[in-house]
Amino acid sequence: MGRLDAKHWAVLLAGTLAALATMFGTSDHWSDLLKPQAVGGLLAQIGILIGSLFVGAPQDPTLNASVNPGRRESDPAPKP
Repeated sequence: MGRLDAKHWAVLLAGTLAALATMFGTSDHWSDLLKPQAVGGLLAQIGILIGSLFVGAPQDPTLNASVNPGRRESDPAPKP
């Protein structure tokens, strides 16, 4: 999570705000946001946000294959 760049945070925030805006914008009344469908949509959005924070972080380029077996040989070399 700490390896996310500003562009990653911007995409995560934009996606979350777009989904919430759609949910709020399609509601006829504020009470519609308390219906099970809206609450379920909000929980799904939070789950996707948490998942993308922990799964989508780019790999640390300073790690090599022996330290990090998930590192690909095609990954860019670490900067000095």
